[in-house]
Amino acid sequence: MKDSLSSICNAIRMILEKTPPELAKDIIHSGIYLTGGGSQVADMDKLFTQITNIAVNTCEDPDETVVRGLSLVVTNDKFKHLTYNMRTRIFR
Repeated sequence: MKDSLSSICNAIRMILEKTPPELAKDIIHSGIYLTGGGSQVADMDKLFTQITNIAVNTCEDPDETVVRGLSLVVTNDKFKHLTYNMRTRIFR
């Protein structure tokens, strides 16, 4: 698990380095948000705070946040361009 977390930390650093200044300002002000089941890994928030010097926020029900977010994307016309529709193909 250590190798995986190390890869994630490197990816976070790289993403933050490439983030436009106006967006980076918002991230520094609001913090990083962890969602999903993986955010429940013990002390992950502390690790990410340590490597970024940015506050890390965790959600009360992290498993539900992913489902709720996806639900908003799928049901909101504003985000329709982000969705993917599977087409059924019949092979003969």
